[in-house]
Amino acid sequence: MISQETIDEVLDRASIIDFSQELQGVKQQGARLFAICPFHQEKTGSFHVRDGGKFYHCFGCGASGNVFGFVMKVLGVTFPEAVELIAQKYGITITRTEAKKGNNSNRTRDKLKKINKLALHFFLTQNEQQPLKAYLDERGVGGEQRALFQLAYAPKEWSLLTNFLRSKGAPEELMLQSGLVKRNSRGELYDALRGRLVFPIEGLDRSLIGFGGRILPQFDGDGTPKYLNSPETPIYRKSRVLYGLPHAMAAARYKREIFIVEGYFDVISMFQHGVQEVVATCGTALTDGHVDVLKRSVNKVSVIFDGDSAGRDAASKAFPIFLKSGVEADAIFLPEGEDPDSFARLHKEHLSESLSAAPKVPLFECFIDFQCRSVGAKERSSLSPRQKAQVAQKVGEVLSSTRNPIELDEYLKKTAYLLNTETALIKELLNSMKVKGSEYHLSSLEGQGDSRLVETPASPSNRISDSSGTEIQPQTLSHSHKLLLRSVMVLKEEALQHLDQLPDIYGNLPQGLILFCESFRTVLEHRQGTEKEQKLHLKEFLLGFGPQWIEFWKESYQIAEEPEVDCSKMLSESILRLREEKVLSSIDLLDASLREPEGESQREYLLQARLDLQRKLRNLREEAAAKGI
Repeated sequence: MISQETIDEVLDRASIIDFSQELQGVKQQGARLFAICPFHQEKTGSFHVRDGGKFYHCFGCGASGNVFGFVMKVLGVTFPEAVELIAQKYGITITRTEAKKGNNSNRTRDKLKKINKLALHFFLTQNEQQPLKAYLDERGVGGEQRALFQLAYAPKEWSLLTNFLRSKGAPEELMLQSGLVKRNSRGELYDALRGRLVFPIEGLDRSLIGFGGRILPQFDGDGTPKYLNSPETPIYRKSRVLYGLPHAMAAARYKREIFIVEGYFDVISMFQHGVQEVVATCGTALTDGHVDVLKRSVNKVSVIFDGDSAGRDAASKAFPIFLKSGVEADAIFLPEGEDPDSFARLHKEHLSESLSAAPKVPLFECFIDFQCRSVGAKERSSLSPRQKAQVAQKVGEVLSSTRNPIELDEYLKKTAYLLNTETALIKELLNSMKVKGSEYHLSSLEGQGDSRLVETPASPSNRISDSSGTEIQPQTLSHSHKLLLRSVMVLKEEALQHLDQLPDIYGNLPQGLILFCESFRTVLEHRQGTEKEQKLHLKEFLLGFGPQWIEFWKESYQIAEEPEVDCSKMLSESILRLREEKVLSSIDLLDASLREPEGESQREYLLQARLDLQRKLRNLREEAAAKGI
């Protein structure tokens, strides 16, 4: 776990102003920075950074928080990832409360990033060579895009990069691990990317994590693959990496949607012709990890496929992934013979309008049609009774994982409509296919039921303190934070996963509460040992925070066992109350701005923003009343 001292130092030194590259329309007014809010669509700059960059607030949508919440929400990362990204930016050494292999792992990751930076520097020095310039001219890639995406050239020679990295002191072991260098049967090292256009691949924090390489036409023909990608490394996980993501996020956050394509050139060409909210998978099919990265920043995804049968099959395979994520998704099938690159070059400045006008097919329909083809039917209308039952069975297997009852009901209705049958029959089929789960019961520290708690790699060695050094105890938390903590203790992963989707709430919790949640997450992720051992390890874990935390744990389970207590409702209540408190704080900030001289010029706008916040507050309270909170 990242130590409290590190979190305090990062919070003390970091400024949201230093992340202004993630904002649009930035303006300085007095001691404040104003910008277009990245969290909702607007034309006026209602997003402002105050207190020397320590806090942000949007008068339009009410979003507010500190630098941790800002980085979590803008970059779509978890709290520990946000701390690490900010610490890296300021050169802060991260200390941890546990002695574990992670420190060595972090050093390896840093070294791999340095090797990648050296390699990119080398590739960029080769850019004046004619093969690259001629090829990019032929593909219609402009100079601005070449610079933005740092397109570079890997010479055809066998060991130029290898020798360059050696001259910079790069260890052979790490050169090989990076995938930039390989070893032949004689034990000699050679360059993996030769005679290729190089596509640097960046993570969300804009660090260089890998490379893609496209063989240039004049070097093709010797049996080498057209495209090569970096292998899996500690910093490059293909199942979570999307090419172009750092460049796409500003537009994607603003529009709340994003396009997914297949190739590097697809991204570059669409970006060049005005559609910036576009990313591509890196030599792999779409995965849960890709969608997890995107769903923190967008509500809608459109996946662009070729219009042939292979494209439609790929669309069907994407549906279960999006179903589990809760992200709305559809497919755009391009005309025969077109891919996103050629489609963008064809429509040029009208690309955005052409994509908006293109027919969009729900991925669920693609999935149904694929299942029809898989049982031998050319189309839905030609299904035999037996084939229809087989398709319904396949659909039921996928829908059985859907937990949202409203969403499930809608899909069942659509299934019945598309298969021309009765909704009641589809529901009956689904009920007969109930998947046996592994749900576990709530339990107390004393061992009633199955706690499923295991040893954490190491318990925190220091008590939790706030930035002033005052030790934090559960009983000193606000009512809303107590409710949240009880929910986390009882609901475990369910509550933590829910909080992961609420960076505006999670990133702005008291630091001690975040530290507990992250430590508890580690406990849950390393389950092992007997039930008795698990309880002992849990007791040690809680004692690391202090005896009051054990008492609070016991008390939370006693409350949870009361018949009238619904812990999921308790979690909802805590989140609603925290949102209400944020809105009230926003109103106070807005009132303060109205009293300042600088606020006079925007008085009408600020008054309207205040009305909007009051309306939002009323809606939150009505929602709470409707839920009986």
